[in-house]
Amino acid sequence: MALKEILDKITNALPADAGNDILSLLADAKREANTVLADLSAANNESKERRLKLAEMSSQIDALNAKLADATKADPELDSIKEKAIKYDELLQSKQTETLNLWKAKHQELQKILSSDTDKRKDKIAALMPDFSIPAEGEELDADTAAQNLKLYSVLEKAGAFADPADTKTDFQRKSNPGGGETKEPYTFGKALQKKT
Repeated sequence: MALKEILDKITNALPADAGNDILSLLADAKREANTVLADLSAANNESKERRLKLAEMSSQIDALNAKLADATKADPELDSIKEKAIKYDELLQSKQTETLNLWKAKHQELQKILSSDTDKRKDKIAALMPDFSIPAEGEELDADTAAQNLKLYSVLEKAGAFADPADTKTDFQRKSNPGGGETKEPYTFGKALQKKT
């Protein structure tokens, strides 16, 4: 039985000559009961809204967890692409390191010639050095610049720019000594006459 109904029955059961104090107390009790019932109803409504909101959020969390599980599943094609990318990066890094090391070796050779006072190639190489890209002090040379320097070095090397003048042979010397080794004296007409006599 509801609280209001009980208070109504008590009020109806009182005799007509009941004191005003008792009727006043019953009226206060009815008002207090209405307030308590209104607060309880409001709390129940809030609790219901919270339960609905909690259920909705819980379903959203479950949906997001399912999407996350799908997204984190191993995709063999994606793994293969990642492996290829890693191998490519390693190969590229290896090539760049190789190019840089090769250029550093060639650059050291050139610097060695430039620092030598007796090398006859010094002046020629000193004139060619501005054509190479050399990083400023404290800066690092990148692989692309090193590759460009190596191309220029190769062209100049093929053109004989770095050849040691002592190693340079004339066309006659190359033809008279095709196998290398010790060079032979040219066979002249005078020597032919000496042989006959």
